[in-house]
Amino acid sequence: MGESVAVKRRVLLLAALCVLAYAPALNLPLKASDYLRRQVKFTPFPNEPVGWIIENSGPEMLLFSTDYPHPEGTKDPIGRFEATMDQVSEQAKERFYSRNFAEMMGDAA
Repeated sequence: MGESVAVKRRVLLLAALCVLAYAPALNLPLKASDYLRRQVKFTPFPNEPVGWIIENSGPEMLLFSTDYPHPEGTKDPIGRFEATMDQVSEQAKERFYSRNFAEMMGDAA
């Protein structure tokens, strides 16, 4: 597992713990996990296990991005993402590659 994946997991865990700790006192209408899925987004590097992350966090938390032509973007970022998404549904892939970004920007069509 890459260092950046571990860092992202720690950040997500910290955010989740903060929301979980304060949610009951604030009497919020949604579950803490609903706020995280709605408000927190990640853009993984092509060498990270995107399929595993989608399966464990849900399809709405990741956005496609690449640093191509910089080395960390790799020469084939889509191919590298796809190589880890064997078990991911086409709907979840569509969310990753485009719909999550559109929804984040206010275009839920």
